Amino acid sequence: MLSQKEADELIELIKYLQQYNSVAIPSLGEKTQLIANSVEGEFIVDIRRGRIDVFQATFQTRYKKNIPLIRLDLEGPEHQNPDGMIIPCPHLHIYREGFDLKWAFPVETEADSNFPDLGNLVQVLIDYLKYNNITSVPTNIIDSIL
Repeated sequence: MLSQKEADELIELIKYLQQYNSVAIPSLGEKTQLIANSVEGEFIVDIRRGRIDVFQATFQTRYKKNIPLIRLDLEGPEHQNPDGMIIPCPHLHIYREGFDLKWAFPVETEADSNFPDLGNLVQVLIDYLKYNNITSVPTNIIDSIL
């Protein structure tokens, strides 16, 4: 388990994708992974797409394969936080010491938000990578469905 300070430092690290020329957002019901490196080691960005809804997707960043740090859920079920508060989709999970990703926060979609265009999965991926301090954004992102 990470301390909150350690998790915050890992999230803030500058990261670089190993392969960033061309990335494909998975088809319905599929998933893919991107690998990012930093001075502290390897991070994995999981991208999963729902089976029916074109816009249902999950983006998750893990450290050392099994420590989840951030997850963005789009068009899925609501989430109940440990305090009982219900958070609708879209929502963002950020590591919290002692709780891992059990707390979610609503995602604002205003122009000044970190995710201003949730209806465009290509843009969401770009914004998600930037939110994770991944500086090598892919030059060619393909959404196989649209």
